[in-house]
Amino acid sequence: MRIVCKTPPNDNIIAAQPIFVSLNGVNWVDTGFTFSYYMQPTLTGLSPKYGTMSGGTEIMIAGLHFSNITDPEFVKCKFTLIGEGR
Repeated sequence: MRIVCKTPPNDNIIAAQPIFVSLNGVNWVDTGFTFSYYMQPTLTGLSPKYGTMSGGTEIMIAGLHFSNITDPEFVKCKFTLIGEGR
């Protein structure tokens, strides 16, 4: 079984919010799961601006509202080649 829900707006980014489910809108069950809100990150800088074509260049991304998640399984960078094949 799968339940799909849309989150309501919430500006409380400090506390994880509990998730409750109901089959009738009256009797609610605590799932034991939580959901956290976050502010959209804003990038303010990137260094270096260039790297070798062979890859492997370590970059530093600066910005605002980054979360405190540092596990590389959750934080990713994606690079897209531009100008090729156009």
